[in-house]
Amino acid sequence: MARSFDAFRWVGRGEVLRIGDFEIVDPLTYTGPRVGHPQNVAMYTAEDALLDGLVRTGCLQDRALDPSQIDPALPVAVATVASRLPYWPSYERLSPEQRYLYLSWLALGRESLPTEDGYLFIYYYGLERRALLDAADHGLVITEILRLKKMHAAQSERSAGGSFQNYSSGLLWYLVARHTRHLRVEHLEALVNAQSVWTEETLAAALAWFVEQEYPLCPWLAYVMAEQDPTSQRSVVVRRVNDEFRELFTRRYLAEFGRGMMVRRAKRDRAYTYRPASAILQRVAVHIANALGLPSQFRRLSEIWNECLAELRKFSSVVRDGRPEQLTPEAWEALPAELRSSVEHPLASTFFDLLVSRTDEVGNTFVSAGDLAALLRVERRVKLTLGQSKDLVATAQHAGFALEPDARFSGRAYAWDELLVAFPQAYEGEADYKRYGGAACMLRLGIEIAEADGRVQDEELTRVMGQIQTAFQLNDHERRRLEALRTLLLKVGADVTSLGKRLQAVMTSEGRQALGRLLVAVAGIDGVITRSERAALRRCYRALDLSPDLLESTIAELAPPAGEAPISVVPGRAATPGERIPPPPDEVGIKLDRARIMQVLEETRSVSLLLAEAMNLESAMRALEGGASATTVGPARIDVLRTGPQTGSTEVEPAGGGATPCVPGQYAGLFWALVRKGNWSRAEVDALARQHGQMVSGAVEAINDWAVERVGSPLIYENGDALIIESGLLKELGAS
Repeated sequence: MARSFDAFRWVGRGEVLRIGDFEIVDPLTYTGPRVGHPQNVAMYTAEDALLDGLVRTGCLQDRALDPSQIDPALPVAVATVASRLPYWPSYERLSPEQRYLYLSWLALGRESLPTEDGYLFIYYYGLERRALLDAADHGLVITEILRLKKMHAAQSERSAGGSFQNYSSGLLWYLVARHTRHLRVEHLEALVNAQSVWTEETLAAALAWFVEQEYPLCPWLAYVMAEQDPTSQRSVVVRRVNDEFRELFTRRYLAEFGRGMMVRRAKRDRAYTYRPASAILQRVAVHIANALGLPSQFRRLSEIWNECLAELRKFSSVVRDGRPEQLTPEAWEALPAELRSSVEHPLASTFFDLLVSRTDEVGNTFVSAGDLAALLRVERRVKLTLGQSKDLVATAQHAGFALEPDARFSGRAYAWDELLVAFPQAYEGEADYKRYGGAACMLRLGIEIAEADGRVQDEELTRVMGQIQTAFQLNDHERRRLEALRTLLLKVGADVTSLGKRLQAVMTSEGRQALGRLLVAVAGIDGVITRSERAALRRCYRALDLSPDLLESTIAELAPPAGEAPISVVPGRAATPGERIPPPPDEVGIKLDRARIMQVLEETRSVSLLLAEAMNLESAMRALEGGASATTVGPARIDVLRTGPQTGSTEVEPAGGGATPCVPGQYAGLFWALVRKGNWSRAEVDALARQHGQMVSGAVEAINDWAVERVGSPLIYENGDALIIESGLLKELGAS
């Protein structure tokens, strides 16, 4: 029987909720009127006591209305369309027309996705609270979220940003980690099958279930472990005959391990954290068995993978066209894209062998750009051209691996000895250059702060990564790439000085101040700015050309309200009876107001859009080609500035048309013609080269070699169908 509810409560399976003319079967959400602070003791109820207890224990941010809670008293108005939802939606904040659309979706059984993801999140907040705060209906919550994820993933235009997919995956794997003994293997298999891209955290959570349950590792997770292992070879064979490959792998695995291998745990457990999507829930964490801490136990899985691959190569070729085909790299790259996808790259095995030889004991693969360039028969040089660097990334991708940093994203050529990190590219598609570029920039600055005390705390780095992923709405592919970049930066450092110079060139002072304010909030999210964190923030502010006084005023702005003056805090420690009180250690800090910190973090999205636009290489290059220009993004403006001299109207050829003796003789005429302006189209350069009797590729290569020898950097860069002259180098080359 349908009924309405006059008290806050969960309305679950088998119940019917009536709101106006709507009858919602199996609502799986919360309902009831808003519960505020009682006006007097007589009005204090058990519900008030529960809410206050949850706030005191840190489970709730405050007593605010739950964003999923359907208050029957709020008005609903008939509508077919409504205005766009706010970024942080809640049922209370919806307009009457928006409530009508949301209730209609619930009443229709949620058999399709709502018109906006915001409605989906309002519903998700309730599932999230039920699982985390009530600690109930875990199987029901998992089943319902998996159903929604499947629908969401099927609509690629909805899942492009990755926000719902990221939050829901994080919650599901947290439930596995937290309630291991209460979930069946069928639940775990469903989660594994729904996971498209794996991270270290999700793999650790899945393996922890098998450790705690003392359950043999199932073939479907053994396959995933082998697939994610950097020593497992990437090949078109896996895609072309995937059914046969999976069956052969399963048979080989079970033949060797019977029901499956038993997974062992390392001596030290690891933490799994989840930051809820709901604004009123606190971050949760749980310690789990760390099977990844013993990587050697999974080595045999990679060997089985490679054995299966070798045995299926011939079959795969026969399936394709009846015979194996031998192609040179040049011939392979000349094939149309739709044909290349079914033909293995000739250098795939060579790349694989090199990368395996550079993989350390914990599974990280670091390789120099020069080692990879040598496979493409590039002669040793101080610095590769941008075109060569991009070719390097593309060839690695064809061989099944991705590289960070990616020259296609950064627009920066590799030095020969520059260290890169390689990781298996077990997915299709590309990252969004603009969005990912901004996230990578923020990570470099965040690591500089996280390394403030000389070592990176796992919890602090997890917090920085989570903030970045949320702010930039990264999809699974971009999250995996950002993890690889994090691994590299922890090894080689963040180099915020050069990053700051680039940001100074493409962002206004107002934009950089907004970024600096966000960095202070990230550093102080735990409520304290330590001395070492302040020192790191000063370095970041200097790199952004922001004054130390601005940093201090920003910190003061985020201090507690008047009457609650900032105080120095020191980490507590147990004292020995009778021991004298020691002097304060060097690592003291300034206390900040968490509420004000959270206000700044809520501005993260606008700052992330600003930063992403600033780091958009293509936009910057177009602006440079056309002279100084401006782009408006949100509340701030990004001015893309020309950093080199204005060569468009400047004659740089010596009097009489002579050439500097340093320029290679046969290319001198073309050289002086090229440097008359900053950029050329490909058609213009071809015509110019013909006038001088030269081939473009040979001439550009020779001029760049000469520039690298002189100043350590190439003079001419390719940007799509354009050639860009690095005018800032002309003076150093004696050509201005």
